[in-house]
Amino acid sequence: MTRKLISGVALMLLASSAFAQQGFYIGIGGGAGEVTTKDILVELPSGATTRQVLDTSETSYKLLAGYRFGKYFAIEGTYQDFQDPDPFGTGIDDGNGSEILGNIESSALQIAAVPSLSLADGAFDIFGRLGVSVVDEKLRFTATPPVAAVPQEINSNRDGSNTLLSYGLGAQLNLGQRKNFLIRAEWEQTQSEVADRYDYIGLSIGFKFGG
Repeated sequence: MTRKLISGVALMLLASSAFAQQGFYIGIGGGAGEVTTKDILVELPSGATTRQVLDTSETSYKLLAGYRFGKYFAIEGTYQDFQDPDPFGTGIDDGNGSEILGNIESSALQIAAVPSLSLADGAFDIFGRLGVSVVDEKLRFTATPPVAAVPQEINSNRDGSNTLLSYGLGAQLNLGQRKNFLIRAEWEQTQSEVADRYDYIGLSIGFKFGG
């Protein structure tokens, strides 16, 4: 995850130098990323199964870069790291007196349309977003100590990259004499495969190039 975050920062810096012009902006932010799943099916080689519910929050980080076309519309790309939520129990003994634990690792690249309404002479915006996210999800299981009886297949089609729908709402302050400094608050939701839903509530700061 750390390597992905560093790579994302590098891409944003390259983009800012290549497209530093009127309407282009970049930002970085963080907040609470909640992972919710209603039904994880755990299958053991022995044939035993159990279904688990996961609802956990973890700090999530976001990088963003976009281009605003006039007052009412922007195209925005983001990279988001949902970190690693706390492991969840499966209720299955690993054969050595310890419970098998599961963990979801996830990150997302997104491209989104961002319609907005500018208020107070451009000092304040409200906006929506509708986009497509490529979410990289990995569902992993561990036992203490590891044994051969750990789950080998958990709906394997859920382990990988999936193209999913994302949407959200937010508000943004545009500060400074040229209104180049940005502070935004937003809520976003992504429907997913391993987890039924990712919710994000966070703050970002950014800078708009040009006047």
